[in-house]
Amino acid sequence: SAFDLILMDLQMPVVDGLTAVRRLRAAGFVHPIVALTARAVSSDRDNCLKAGFNDFLRKPINGEELIARLVAHLGSVPELP
Repeated sequence: SAFDLILMDLQMPVVDGLTAVRRLRAAGFVHPIVALTARAVSSDRDNCLKAGFNDFLRKPINGEELIARLVAHLGSVPELP
């Protein structure tokens, strides 16, 4: 796969994040997928994990928390080109 990790918003214009993650998993994508949302509903995290996301972050994203999650899933933060 060309991607080591996907950050995916739950609310997108054509396909919502839950549908998109299910499609990716059904297509065999095995790398981490992290859900991003501005919603604060407590059931969102559980629904995301059940759908196939590996993790969940609420927006606005805290930079330090994002880096910590990337390290947790990838072992390090990849260098930008």
